[in-house]
Amino acid sequence: MTAEGKPKALNILELYPEAMNLYGDSGNAEIMARRATLFGYDVKRLQYNSVADKDSLLAADIILGGGGQDSAQREIAGDLEKIKYELRAAVHEVPTLVICGLYQLFGHYFESKDGNRLNGVDIFDAVTVGSNERMIGNIVESIELGITRGGKKDDTLVKIYGYENHSGETELLGDQAPFGMVEYGYGNTSEHSGIRWEGAITSDGNCIGTYMHGPVLSKNPLLADYILSKAVRNKYGESLTIEGQEATAELDKVSMLAARASIAADEAARRDQYS
Repeated sequence: MTAEGKPKALNILELYPEAMNLYGDSGNAEIMARRATLFGYDVKRLQYNSVADKDSLLAADIILGGGGQDSAQREIAGDLEKIKYELRAAVHEVPTLVICGLYQLFGHYFESKDGNRLNGVDIFDAVTVGSNERMIGNIVESIELGITRGGKKDDTLVKIYGYENHSGETELLGDQAPFGMVEYGYGNTSEHSGIRWEGAITSDGNCIGTYMHGPVLSKNPLLADYILSKAVRNKYGESLTIEGQEATAELDKVSMLAARASIAADEAARRDQYS
């Protein structure tokens, strides 16, 4: 609450929702908005679809972007180039989650299998090249999340569940850290042996790129709270605190449903792996 007793505000920005909303990725914004409300924040949802929406980008406290087909990536590539530097500056301050097509364009480039190259915004030290193999199915990976609640930080290893559907092979370069280690599924490449990595995360933990559709936050409330906790820490210097029995009950119910979904997702991923 503010000094006047009003809820503190959070602006959740959807990046290119008109073009990049494959497999329900826009649901991540709905989930994030609801959780932020339950934690006591007054949420405003914003959209960025073209450079005309730059003010919305600059006002964002959380940035969420989805996936899209090659044609959708071509559609936004020119505009993305126009906001390249503003976007790179924003993700140093604003927790960001980008899925599939936008994950690819947050690297140095995406090159389709016919040789058409789209320049990215250089947030991840990574490149993606299209292949003839489609990497599709349930995916499970292990990650570390540093979530701060009530002043306490939890660095335990957790499982994340999603659904991948991509033909792009992403190579992480230099010291670029992956988002997680794949237990079942493909991940960044079609290689299906040895240690496999998925996604990418910046060194400050502020920006995450992943191939996980779903929408991914529906099965992974801890990931939502990781992003949300970073946003409130950045903007207000505070940790997440639940207020009220109704909010606590709803968050507990969501956690229970997510736990049930994770069991089914884990079993499905195992079947996909060995079928």
